[in-house]
Amino acid sequence: DSVEFAINNTNSPVEIRISSEYIGKGDTDPVPEFTDTVAAGTTVVSFRGLQPNTTYYYVMRSICNNGYSDWSTPAFFNTRCVAAEIPYTNDFENVANTRCWSLVGVEGSSLEYSNEQSHTGSGSMKVYSGTAVTPLFNVTTLSNAMITGYAYSDQEESSSFSIGLMIDVNDVSTFESLQTIVVPQGGQWVEFTAYLDTLLYDTDLSEWMTAPYIALATGAGNTFYYDDITVEVIPSC
Repeated sequence: DSVEFAINNTNSPVEIRISSEYIGKGDTDPVPEFTDTVAAGTTVVSFRGLQPNTTYYYVMRSICNNGYSDWSTPAFFNTRCVAAEIPYTNDFENVANTRCWSLVGVEGSSLEYSNEQSHTGSGSMKVYSGTAVTPLFNVTTLSNAMITGYAYSDQEESSSFSIGLMIDVNDVSTFESLQTIVVPQGGQWVEFTAYLDTLLYDTDLSEWMTAPYIALATGAGNTFYYDDITVEVIPSC
């Protein structure tokens, strides 16, 4: 992965330092994983070899005739996600683990890391009134896959969510529900399993045979927490 900076100061050389470790304001000598000093007049500089789905912090300073300027205020950027491989597991123990999931919803819908509830560890993915979509899977079909995990509802009464496939993460109309998971009551974690081989037996689903996303659809007004999700090939016996 890579990042490209546009530099406005063209009158003097500029030093850039990048690190996946937090750089605090006032840090006079941040330790970089990537660094470069670009000549005066340079307007664009690129760095390659960054890790995917990672937060990087960076600072810049000018190199003047009589020394250095102060470091710029630290800023950050996130590198892009890459296609996920199967088997895939996610324990949602930090913000980065939710970043490659997408939200399809309406105004007010949300998807975020949460430490309010967890099945194991200290975190989970919290979804309100929307559809949580997995990272794109690097497969030709998900018809031989299954998804397992745990769900927690904060509703007092019985509630449910749907598991299905999605062709285009930007188009909710490409979502096709394959199974409904009922959570009998709120306040407890419920294990769920969905087999995606329904695609092999229902000709009406042929359009979704090559769908690269799995989606968890939460009903309007409902909040679900998801944890310890695994996507793997269905065992042969």
